[in-house]
Amino acid sequence: MRIFRSLAGTISSLLRWITGRSRAPQGKEGTSLYARLIATIALASIVMVVVFAVKLIRVHSPVSITLATAGKGGEYYAFGETLKQVINDNQKRVRIETKPTPGSCRNMQLLEDGEVELAIVQDDTLTKPSVQGVASLFPEILHLVADQEIESIGGLRGKRIAVMSSLLGEEADPNDHGSFFYRFVERYGMEDELTVSKVLSLEDANDAFLRNEVDAIITFIAVGNQCMSRLLRQSNRPAGLLAIDANAVRTWYPYVADAAIHRAAFWGEPAVPEKDVPSVSVQALLLTHKRVDKEAIRVITKILYEHRNKLMAENPRAATMRLAGSSQDLGVPLHAGAKAFYRRERPAFIVTYAEPLALFLSVIVLCASGIWHIRLRLQQRQKNRADMYNLEILGLIEQARKIENIHELREVRQKLFDIFRRVLEDLDEDRISAESFQLFTFPCEVALGAMRHHERILMDNAAGQARSGDSELSPDESTVDQ
Repeated sequence: MRIFRSLAGTISSLLRWITGRSRAPQGKEGTSLYARLIATIALASIVMVVVFAVKLIRVHSPVSITLATAGKGGEYYAFGETLKQVINDNQKRVRIETKPTPGSCRNMQLLEDGEVELAIVQDDTLTKPSVQGVASLFPEILHLVADQEIESIGGLRGKRIAVMSSLLGEEADPNDHGSFFYRFVERYGMEDELTVSKVLSLEDANDAFLRNEVDAIITFIAVGNQCMSRLLRQSNRPAGLLAIDANAVRTWYPYVADAAIHRAAFWGEPAVPEKDVPSVSVQALLLTHKRVDKEAIRVITKILYEHRNKLMAENPRAATMRLAGSSQDLGVPLHAGAKAFYRRERPAFIVTYAEPLALFLSVIVLCASGIWHIRLRLQQRQKNRADMYNLEILGLIEQARKIENIHELREVRQKLFDIFRRVLEDLDEDRISAESFQLFTFPCEVALGAMRHHERILMDNAAGQARSGDSELSPDESTVDQ
């Protein structure tokens, strides 16, 4: 606040000074022009100070961010809570709050509608134009859990299956032909041979499986999930993981990558699973809206990577986070705040383009010095031409002083007018400058005044001689009359 009060005082003083200068007497044109120039520069400085102050206020003002996760008990919610705790504990400007949701599709819509500023979303979710990327968090592997009696995907025919809403498309509809689940069962020719139960959380699916309401569960989830571990290790109804052919899935769903649920991925004894189970995976992304404050997103991205150890201590999934070098790494454009952090170690523009800039500046300096030299030469030529006219005027003044005849004096004065005409022509053609013309007018006025004075003297002398001649003729005329 002390900085802001100081800025306000400085701006107030500058405004009073500008007001005083703008009301200054306008007696001298040069002084008035100089005052206006200084006032303009001061006004521009005030605008820059105001812009800087506004930016400073924005950078230091607190920002509240809502993070859309998923249902409680899921990996998204757990990771969101960890992220919230670490960010809020390690800086004061950005405050994070979490919002449980049905899943990725809903999170994407909440971002688009501006109801949340951050969201954790699977990378196979249909993106919105205004959504931008922050970071890649962790992979999620497709887990297909079934009753131990079911040994392959073909054994699911005629069975009941619990499906997470995130696999059922934007409307969470089992009959959505564009959803991952529908295309998955269609690939194996079972679209009309399964009884589908939609569930919102893995806990609900586990309960349904243990109550014998479903025979299988399918979901994308991080390896080692505790809820999945409890399901696979419970003894009331033995369950196992079914292998999934990545190539078969990728033919109609190119978003997925090869993955495997490795032996003993779920803690405990005996090992679960007993051997590696092939599957496919998608990536969990941290996304934001393009209108979210750039500095706030930069702070969040910085915390993600500079405090990864703290995140890992609370949630091991943080170990798989990676820097996004470009928008291709996330499948969506990078947010300006995340981009600012990712590119923090890149050399500055001046360093990167030092040699071209040095060449450019050298050319500019060379051109500027050449133009300046030409300008000086032109000014010198204009001054020399004006000096020539001034010397001519001085010669006419000297010549006029020696003349004893009014007619000759008038001829000299005509030469002065001819010089003045040539000066005007040169001024119009830029052969002399306006400053040189002003300097020329003074000797011209002096010469003209001297010639007028000398002309009056000659006229007075002529009049005196005429009177003397009249007085010499008067005695003779008197004698003749007599």
